[in-house]
Formats: sequence, structure tokens, C-alpha cells
Amino acid sequence: MQGIIFNVLADFVVENFGMATWNNVLEKSAVPSGGRYTSGATYADEEAVALATTIAAELNISVSDALKAFGEYLFPQLLSRGPIVMQEYTSLQDLLTHLDETVHAEVKRVTPDAYLPAFEFFSSGDKGRLVYRSKRKMCAVAEGLLAGSAKHFDQKITIDHFKCMHHGHEQCEWNISFVGDL
Repeated sequence: MQGIIFNVLADFVVENFGMATWNNVLEKSAVPSGGRYTSGATYADEEAVALATTIAAELNISVSDALKAFGEYLFPQLLSRGPIVMQEYTSLQDLLTHLDETVHAEVKRVTPDAYLPAFEFFSSGDKGRLVYRSKRKMCAVAEGLLAGSAKHFDQKITIDHFKCMHHGHEQCEWNISFVGDL
């Protein structure tokens, strides 16, 4: 997993729960990096899992809830630090339609060895279906990213996660309704 994700995770914990909480997470998770991450470097997925599990335990919430909250926080961070093309989209539907072909293509150009999830978006008016595939099975982060991006575009959405890799499906799928402005 890319170091930028770890950097933003540290920012998320420190900003919302304090430096002492982040230090406790690092100590309890005993991650190999010791919490020192370089944005462009790649780190083991297991390190992210160890941190997420420890954060959830430290905050006394489910791992899924912790990952969703992080995903929501992550979107504006990726928008400001990620490929400039992300700033050209004017709606969540537009971003989802072009996510793999533009945003992820740019990430691959900059970091060729990056492993990225695959997304497909099928739109029909004010409804859509989002398909997510990843060996990491971080669908809770993807759901948080949906919430964060909807907030960014001042759109109100409802989502129904009706297929999940954690429940034996080959991919995760959400039905998304775009129900208006915030």
C-alpha cells in the first residue's frame, strides 16, 4: 500500500483523537516501519491491517466503522495531494464514471508498481451501481470515500452495499441513489 495512505491515516488519528492515541496505536500494533512512512514508498498491506485493527480497538469501535470514517477523511486529502485531474470533476457521478481510466491511470503513471483497486460505475439518471474489486477487500474505505466525495460535491446520496467480498461474493457492489444537494 502506498505511503501516502499511511501518512493520511496518521493525520486522521492525530487530528481527531490526538497524538497520544497515534503513539498508542503504533506501540500496540508494533508495525515494522515504526510509523515512519514516505509518501511514494510502498508498505505491506498487513501493516495497514494491523494499524486499522489497533485503531478500532483503541477507539472501541468496529474495524468497519473505523475504515469508513478514515475513507471519508481520506477523500479531500487525496483530492488535494493526488492527480490534478481529480479536481476537474464537477459531480460524484462524473468522478465515478472516469475513476479508473483517468485518476487511477495517473496514479499508475507516477507510481507504476502501485496496486490499485478496480472500479466500474454504471449510471442511469439519478441512480448508479458501483462495482469494486480488490485483493485488499477494503470496501469499508471505499464506502467512506463515497461519503467523502459526496460531501465534497455537495451531493446527498444513499447507498446500498448489496454484494460484499466479506460475505463470499467475488466483488463488492453498491446501488447509489443521488437524491439531491446537501
